[in-house]
Amino acid sequence: MTHIPKNMAADTIDFKAYLQMAIDFFAGPELIRKARKGMRKVCGLTFPFPDLIMAGGAVPAFIPRLNKGPKYNLIKTALSARNLLGMGTLARGLSFLKQIDSTGTVLDIAGSVINDIILELNETYESAVKEGVDLGMPNDHCYGAKALFGLYKRLGNLLDFNLGINIRCSVFFAYHEALTINRFVDNNFIMDMPYDPSSTALEFMMEEIESFIEFQEKITGKRFSIEKFYDVLSLSNRVKELMKVIYFEIAPGDMIPCSPATFSELQSLLVYSHIDYNSRLKRYVENLEALVQEMHDRIDQPRKRFDASDHLKIIYTPMFGGFEPEIASFADEMNARIYYPDWAIYGVYEPVKLKGNLIRNYAEHLMHFQHGIGLSNEEMVNNIIQVGEEMNADGIIFTEVFGCRSMCTGHRLLRDILRRKDTSTIPVNVITFENMGNSIESIKTRFSAFLEMIRAE
Repeated sequence: MTHIPKNMAADTIDFKAYLQMAIDFFAGPELIRKARKGMRKVCGLTFPFPDLIMAGGAVPAFIPRLNKGPKYNLIKTALSARNLLGMGTLARGLSFLKQIDSTGTVLDIAGSVINDIILELNETYESAVKEGVDLGMPNDHCYGAKALFGLYKRLGNLLDFNLGINIRCSVFFAYHEALTINRFVDNNFIMDMPYDPSSTALEFMMEEIESFIEFQEKITGKRFSIEKFYDVLSLSNRVKELMKVIYFEIAPGDMIPCSPATFSELQSLLVYSHIDYNSRLKRYVENLEALVQEMHDRIDQPRKRFDASDHLKIIYTPMFGGFEPEIASFADEMNARIYYPDWAIYGVYEPVKLKGNLIRNYAEHLMHFQHGIGLSNEEMVNNIIQVGEEMNADGIIFTEVFGCRSMCTGHRLLRDILRRKDTSTIPVNVITFENMGNSIESIKTRFSAFLEMIRAE
């Protein structure tokens, strides 16, 4: 089981906005129940583009959220406590108990519950990887594709339809096709992404969007509303604005709102929850606004803030194809902090233009994402460097995910480009990832040596 640092448990139980977002994220099964009761269709998705789904009156759902794992009763208890007491009362009660409990028992129990909730997603992925391989997904495919394949076999029947977006990855293309071939999900729409920035490519992207809208209307029985699409994009742009505040204003600071380990876990929650906005966009915006405000408030309070001025800032990317969460604990113990800015690197946080043709504007946004991931490895690594410089990163950990034949081969190019740049001296370390928990001691040793190298410069 992943080790949870003591200070991580301590500063999480009274972090109201973080608790709220975590509870909402893991309330996926409850989401399905309410959607069915309200006669609403549920659409699965893998990448953070739920806007068309929401504007069409359907409910977007990132499929790992729908799993009822062995610890779901803990989440149901948290939901019941929140609904009964209110989030503020629940957080204040936990905080009060923490302060009066000299034995540390409350803290240990609270920390254990929090750890279990955090581990739920990781354990869901781990078991799904095994299922994916057993079902015929080649073992030399990346961790992310295998996990999602297993999850769709297990949970695809909960979806009414699915939106897959093809990026420059042959494995993900095969994974999307396999969902249809194996009938793991009904009504699977695969949106192709053009590989050049021409006007012809933009027209093609607009046609793909229009085709999905027509596809969705047939399933939901509801007409797609441009007026609602405008409202959705307005709220979505607010999410992007707030995410930039977290990554580019709060994260690089000397004072941060919680321990580095907590901040890392919070970011992983933000990365995954952004995919479907926890299925409720307006509430997600409200929660995110509350989170940013609470971060500022905690930084202003010496008792709650964390002085990270001597902690190295390390970017860990890419993570969506698979990552080792244990490294956040290593970093906390070694006076470093891990940041997961994948969506910032890939351009997800750039706003959608609200003037003019919204379908065209959204097509441009999707194509910007394609360029963010990189139509070539050179384009991708330049995006990594740009975000690293904006976050004042002291180092970059590049994840070489086993089975990745496209993006994760770019680490040599990343080093080469950094060496050629006069303005950037960010050191890079490569960590190979195959499965969670593999070669933990080796990873810890390499990470420690990397930090020592940075400090010695």
